[in-house]
Amino acid sequence: MNESKLNTKPVRLLIGLILPILMLAQSGQTQKIFDPPRMVLDYRCPSYVLAGNTPITMRAEVIGAKALDEQQAKRIVFNWELSGGKLLTGQTTGTIMIDSSALPKDDVSCIDVRLEVEGAPPEVERDKTCRLRIDPKCTPPGIFEEYGSLSTRDENRHLDRFAEYLKGAGQEATAYIVSYSGRSACVYEAQWRADRVKNYLVEKHSLSRDRIIAVDGGVRESWNVDLFAQSQGSCGPQPSPALLRDEAHVSGQCSQKY
Repeated sequence: MNESKLNTKPVRLLIGLILPILMLAQSGQTQKIFDPPRMVLDYRCPSYVLAGNTPITMRAEVIGAKALDEQQAKRIVFNWELSGGKLLTGQTTGTIMIDSSALPKDDVSCIDVRLEVEGAPPEVERDKTCRLRIDPKCTPPGIFEEYGSLSTRDENRHLDRFAEYLKGAGQEATAYIVSYSGRSACVYEAQWRADRVKNYLVEKHSLSRDRIIAVDGGVRESWNVDLFAQSQGSCGPQPSPALLRDEAHVSGQCSQKY
């Protein structure tokens, strides 16, 4: 009798884990459903070319480090190494500034930005390299519009104006959507909002998906979306978060909260 009960417990546990996953799959929900289950290194490389006539900011963070005590957290050190350009500020910290003005002026150049992390828990990735592509002749795009704390209807009005501008700017114009979650956020909110904006521009206004770049910009006090349009070059904007990702309180699914 006792043996029978013991044998059914793993089965019930497995069913309890599988059923929610199946329900999400059947509903077509594609958003990631969990935060990282352990401490992870967050070090992101831009997917697009950056301008070479302004300093470049790179950020890294050990997400989950707030669970460490103060002394453990202080032992985490970020060591940066560049294959080109000049490190202006930030060595040993999670935010650095790079001067790329000495790179060749006639073509797009690359800088490998290598990061080594010391003092982090053993499960954290210790060595990661990002390759930056830099165009010294390109000027960063100016912001077209920014908004936050709007209803979906009001947000769509902003996006309708943005779409009309892009249509008039020519086939070579590129849109950049830089989205920020707030201090209180749903799971992966910044990327969720950026992808939602991109889908609206594609589906409602028939803009080419290739012309629109959706960027998770990080965290600000409140959720915010910055819209950029680049018609004169191939370089995009640099995100400007105000908070660390670890400073956000994350809970719930965005599709259920908004």
